[in-house]
Amino acid sequence: MIPPLKRMTCNILVNMKTLLFRRTMTSKRLPQVTLTEGTVVGAEEKLPNGKLYYTYKGIPYAEPPIGKLRFEDPIPLAKFSESVLDCTVERDVPHHKDTISSTFVGSEDCLHLNVYSPTTAYHGTPVAVMVWIHGGAFVSGSGNSYYFSPEYLVQENVIVVTLNYRLGVLGFLSLPDAGISGNAGLKDQLMVFKWINKNISKFGGDANNVTIFGESAGAGAVGLHILKYFHKAICQSGSPLHEWLIQPDPIGKSKKVAERLGFKGGSQQETLEFLRNVSDLTDFQTHFFSILNDDEKRRGLPMSFKPCIERESPQALVTKSPIELMNQKNLLNIPVMIGYTSSEGIVTLIETCKKIDLYDKDLARMIPRSLNVPNESPSETEAQKVAELIRTFYFNGQPITDKLLNEMCRLQSDYHFVIGAHLYAEMHSRRQPNSPLYFYRFAYVGKLNLLKRLLILRLKVLETVRGACHCDEVFYLFNSKIMEIERLEKSVSTKVAKEMCELWTNFAKYGNPTPVNEQSTSSVKWDPVKPTKDGEKFVLDYLEIDAKSEMRTYPEKDRIEFWKNLYQKWNGGFLNAKL
Repeated sequence: MIPPLKRMTCNILVNMKTLLFRRTMTSKRLPQVTLTEGTVVGAEEKLPNGKLYYTYKGIPYAEPPIGKLRFEDPIPLAKFSESVLDCTVERDVPHHKDTISSTFVGSEDCLHLNVYSPTTAYHGTPVAVMVWIHGGAFVSGSGNSYYFSPEYLVQENVIVVTLNYRLGVLGFLSLPDAGISGNAGLKDQLMVFKWINKNISKFGGDANNVTIFGESAGAGAVGLHILKYFHKAICQSGSPLHEWLIQPDPIGKSKKVAERLGFKGGSQQETLEFLRNVSDLTDFQTHFFSILNDDEKRRGLPMSFKPCIERESPQALVTKSPIELMNQKNLLNIPVMIGYTSSEGIVTLIETCKKIDLYDKDLARMIPRSLNVPNESPSETEAQKVAELIRTFYFNGQPITDKLLNEMCRLQSDYHFVIGAHLYAEMHSRRQPNSPLYFYRFAYVGKLNLLKRLLILRLKVLETVRGACHCDEVFYLFNSKIMEIERLEKSVSTKVAKEMCELWTNFAKYGNPTPVNEQSTSSVKWDPVKPTKDGEKFVLDYLEIDAKSEMRTYPEKDRIEFWKNLYQKWNGGFLNAKL
């Protein structure tokens, strides 16, 4: 309950903001768009190149998922709270623990989206639309401009939509007997896609040319959506075939979190009612790690709440394993872009360094779950044999210490990201010949590699690890306020950023990142991966993105061949990954 004085202060601030907004409306013509829910009023801002663009921030796209709507699938919003809605500032983000400040932020009333459109979109041909799904292991982050301000993409003449969706327990609880089938967070995203299809033309966008793109968990979500929907898709450091994507025990995790909060046991309906009455949202965050089983804690990337396979129903979004769907021939006929950074594993090294001795004693924890090796405990004999093969290949048979961080980074990169990306590329090439696939590897290290820079501030020894960290490429596409960095016009970082923005937006516009037309200024021709027929050897052509980008063949070849040999022995082939 808000104390009276504080409540009075809040009301005064809200009234002052409303008064200021109304005065601004009368003194300056602000951009407006009328929707069936009401009118949204945005702001006119300047792009880095000096041109103008419009921003509409914090547009509600569904009913607030609070009270009895907590955990439920999103419900379309009928009307805004005001007939003319101030969308010059962002609204609440989803409740989560912010990874930068380590403080809890946001609320349940978080189903908002932001639209950024060039003024040219309102005069002439509708422009392509790009929809960004943020990462954060399905437990943290937001789509707001503090992290993802898209003006460098917008000035390439596209509309960018960023969104917030429910995270953690609130977004991925699964109690199907009580009517909560799971994946509410994914269904929030789907609600945004439906909103865009209905409304984006009013912002100058082409509802028939929409590209969804995301990074890490966001890329995994994109991969799940494109198995059913969409015109084009970009998966950055994630795909539907990454083994960390699908929750193996969604009902068990849902029951466990209730028990940790004091629930004494009962039916799924009773569990649901108990969790709906939890008043302090931070309680949901407190037990994320404790509800994991021992094997999940041992392997790393401990993601407690994430997408699950749902029971068949009209509302279900994911009813089959992604690998089962990808094995269906000719399932996709849309262009897809996918890739990863050269040293994804840097992001995991801070935690690894805290227990490097445990990795040395139990290297079997780095055997992928998708490899059909009995590996439930460090004592499994066959797992130990495979672990020694890993030690020989990555560490030259040496004991693992913090002197071998580059080697550990390569192993963690492969385990968490690279194997899954290569699996997706080969399966796509062999099963989806009508879907052009563009593969990339981001290797550039410059001043916009923000996550790597932040991690080095936390652990200085990471300076010795070469390559681009997980998430580093994102900050060449988006302007982020995590660290204020001037983009000097003639710097290499700015050149790489401009080239990437053009590649990404060309893909969104044309389905080809380097089309042959008068607008393209790229010095490189990015060729798609060639479809592979049965019996043919798979060849992975890809774009190496660096200070000078160029086409190459087969990234991490020796490492992937090592893993393919293991999959051949234990699974009968790479494409038989146990997912």
